[in-house]
Amino acid sequence: EIRAFLEGGHGDLIVASIKGEPLAAVLVAYEGEAAYYMASISVNHSDIPASHWPLYCAILRARDKGKQRFDLGYLHVDEGMDEKLRGIARFKGGFTRDRRPYLWWNVLNDGAAE
Repeated sequence: EIRAFLEGGHGDLIVASIKGEPLAAVLVAYEGEAAYYMASISVNHSDIPASHWPLYCAILRARDKGKQRFDLGYLHVDEGMDEKLRGIARFKGGFTRDRRPYLWWNVLNDGAAE
């Protein structure tokens, strides 16, 4: 499915590697005038900032394809969010100046019938 998605021009998969070994990858989808960050993965190499290049490259490719916007998704910056999510938000936030605030409600299921 991913191969058909990429071959159909619906998105890009950008991979950073060193000596033939993958270090990080970013998956992007295209829809209309926008590109959407879908997912990423990286291998922990403390001495190599491998995640920066695939994301920046994806942004540049989207621009070259005529996309007017690159949507990084929600940036979870509130102190109530998990530290991992806040770390991801700091990383993504380095690639944008445009931020829109969102209000998140934590809704717990109390076991009542739906």
